[in-house]
Amino acid sequence: MSLRRVRADAGGWDTRTVRLVFLVVVVGLVGFAGPSVPAPTFAAARAQAVALDPAGELFGVSCATSTYCLAVGTTAASWDGHRWHLLHGPPEPAGTVQMFMNAVSCPAANDCVVVGDFQSSRGDTTLAEHWNGTSWLPLAVGSATHARLDAVACPTTAWCMAAGTANAQSTRTLAGIWNGPAGGGWRVTATPNRAAGNVVRRLSCASATACVGLGPAVDQWNGTRWQEVSGDGYGIVDVSCLPGVALTGCTYLGLYGVGRTAYSDTMAYGGTSWHSVGDIHGAKLAGNASYYACGSAASCVAVGQQTAHATGDVVTYAERSDDGRWAPAPAASPNPPHQGLEYDAFFGVSCAGSDDCAAVGRANQQILAEHWNGIRWTADGFVSS
Repeated sequence: MSLRRVRADAGGWDTRTVRLVFLVVVVGLVGFAGPSVPAPTFAAARAQAVALDPAGELFGVSCATSTYCLAVGTTAASWDGHRWHLLHGPPEPAGTVQMFMNAVSCPAANDCVVVGDFQSSRGDTTLAEHWNGTSWLPLAVGSATHARLDAVACPTTAWCMAAGTANAQSTRTLAGIWNGPAGGGWRVTATPNRAAGNVVRRLSCASATACVGLGPAVDQWNGTRWQEVSGDGYGIVDVSCLPGVALTGCTYLGLYGVGRTAYSDTMAYGGTSWHSVGDIHGAKLAGNASYYACGSAASCVAVGQQTAHATGDVVTYAERSDDGRWAPAPAASPNPPHQGLEYDAFFGVSCAGSDDCAAVGRANQQILAEHWNGIRWTADGFVSS
């Protein structure tokens, strides 16, 4: 199992670092296609771009079209519709031991925002970068030490929301918006939640006025403020908001258990209560589906990993939902047996349209990517650019 970052727990959350006190940071980044945004204060100390790294893990993927996706993790790769091209990662501040690109959002081809953290002996420092298809541009997001960004959602090329955590000396939760130099820079806004440790780990935005943040709680952004949604009775693990939909149009992947049997379900929140929009007993889960994406209102996929109890191997797991009916969709892995214990898992998924999705993760110590065409998954190869 990788010593870099572990994402095999039930909720899919990172367990690389145990944080005793949390600070939520929610950032809106504006104008990626416009003038350059001032770089964080550490930009002057940057070294050369990070080398290609086919070993490791991919934590997230975003597909703007069927011929363009960007996947990130301990390395980065872009999809051209036929193959993945390994990319040099963004430059690192001096003293960086490891860089983690935790999440990515591409509102258009060659127009992506990547967030994560740089790890050094001084602690973590937030990472926020714009990829234009050729080069990386650092984004000023109120960079801070002992902090990281875990999620990002860009419903348009001119507006993004990002979320993350940081250590603090007191128990408090803050949120903020970055709206560019012309808008006055960083400003603190209403918090998405009141409890320390109630950290937003997943984000999905249909527009600048419709976002959902997931953590221990479900929080909705209406363009002015965050509001916590009441409990659902299910284990909500991920959310998908299609472009242009209202908050009530966002759907959630939920897990429902009866005894030792687990089922998947697609949930929606109508403003006052939760309701199922899927077939709750349509798919008996053999594994842990922790990541969810929809190419249309009627076509979604969920991915994660499962354990082969006879051998102890962990292998990829996937299922599909067509018009609300869930069914298994076996992934192309497991790979041929390796020496020692097998560990394959998906850590992210994105859909460019109905029956056109990419899932990424790791296969033992190597990065992994597969595509779903509505019928089957196929494993993809990687080439150096």
